[in-house]
Amino acid sequence: MDVDWTKANCIGTDTEAFYPEKGCSIDVINHARRVCMRCDIVDGCAEHGIHHEAFGIWGGLTTKDRREIRRKRNIILDQHAASEFKP
Repeated sequence: MDVDWTKANCIGTDTEAFYPEKGCSIDVINHARRVCMRCDIVDGCAEHGIHHEAFGIWGGLTTKDRREIRRKRNIILDQHAASEFKP
């Protein structure tokens, strides 16, 4: 799936908001999710995250959300691709 990252709603925002620390407030996670839910590429971003990203919020999905989706879909995280991705 090709994603036009130039249309990402998160461009220009604080990227730390999309990499919340373990145990952080749900408000921090919900803020990032609100940004994602208003984005034109939310579905493509989520799919990218499912296949390539071990950490952070991608397409409104947390690390835990994506881990569960990968388990249900029998998807193995592509660690190599994740380390090379640069939006």
